[in-house]
Amino acid sequence: MKKSPSKFGKGVGLLWRGMSLKIVSQFLLNTVKYGKLERIKENDKVLLFESSRSALFNCLMSQNIGKGDEVVISSFTCDAVTYAVMRTGATVVYSDINDDLTMQTETVLRAITKSTKAIVMQNTLGRLGLNVSTISIIKKKNILLIEDCALSYGSVFDGIKLGAYGDFSFFSLEVSKTLTIGWGGVLLLNN
Repeated sequence: MKKSPSKFGKGVGLLWRGMSLKIVSQFLLNTVKYGKLERIKENDKVLLFESSRSALFNCLMSQNIGKGDEVVISSFTCDAVTYAVMRTGATVVYSDINDDLTMQTETVLRAITKSTKAIVMQNTLGRLGLNVSTISIIKKKNILLIEDCALSYGSVFDGIKLGAYGDFSFFSLEVSKTLTIGWGGVLLLNN
């Protein structure tokens, strides 16, 4: 069994270990006032991790992505995404980016092979990482779409919250992100 990658080791996991999701949820909702935030309900499919890299790693592992598989990611990303993919044993395939930091549709579609198991769509600074028609093509090909929302917490595109387009989405609570409580990651299971 592969160990989940962590940014700071075992100590960071203590932030979440044993805490009720209700307590964490209430803290987040009391700390951040953005538009209309709904409470995270106990039956919502939300998992908390010591970091966003751990959230992504565990997401990929849960889908049996590993050696021999390819995961397409943005060439404009932090090492946490690259590291999480590499830690599974899968091959990282980089996509070019547009001037607005979104992923370039042509290079994403060209990167897809028989070995492509997932695409990590990076939503940067509130922008949807790929256009809706490209997302539709990816879904028709039965490729897992994972949204990186580390830099887009609370953003909405065409009335839909970023993080709701993919099969999974993850958020970072690290100190340099838009929503922070020190450290940690959140994984949403959309599908």
